[in-house]
Amino acid sequence: LEISEKFNGSSCSMSKKRFTVLIMGYGRAGMVEEAMTVLDSMETYGCKPDLVHFNCVLDTLIKSERIEEAKGFYTRMLESGLSPNVITHTIMISGLGKSGNLGSACNHFLQIIEEGFEPDLQAFTALMYSLCKAKESNRAFELFEKMQDEHVHPSIFTFVALLKSCGIASDLIQGMDLHSDAICRAFTLDVFVVSSLINMYGKCDA
Repeated sequence: LEISEKFNGSSCSMSKKRFTVLIMGYGRAGMVEEAMTVLDSMETYGCKPDLVHFNCVLDTLIKSERIEEAKGFYTRMLESGLSPNVITHTIMISGLGKSGNLGSACNHFLQIIEEGFEPDLQAFTALMYSLCKAKESNRAFELFEKMQDEHVHPSIFTFVALLKSCGIASDLIQGMDLHSDAICRAFTLDVFVVSSLINMYGKCDA
């Protein structure tokens, strides 16, 4: 907040973009209270928070695993008259899935479609992680097929989520198919991916 005060006292007044940078900076540092304080102070500087600012704070709450606060903040956003977009719903899917609330995560995915948006790669992958955590391997692969049917190309993170699902389900055949597919797509098999492969093969007793 001191930074915004310095801006306001100089020839460079605060703007929505500067507030976005400030909130994102606090978010990346895990400084939740500071990010929320900046959001709450915006109107004092003549700037009304928009969906970008709310999404930034919401993402900070989710990454800090403050799920209940995130749910309350999401409600506050709706009450302010703002409508969620794909990014908003994806943030919520990620947090709700990690906290084991699969039903609510799925509802947010459905809302993306009901509100006239098209789920993007991040939304599909976030829900896949949620399904995998809930040990819903079959549903995760059904979602994977739906994603490809809609011409959304998977990323390496999509494969990592599905590899975890294969390990949980001890599905060696499906896991090997994913491994081959990742190689065919020329994905970089970094330490994160190799670790997921080792974990999958180990759980499948391969």
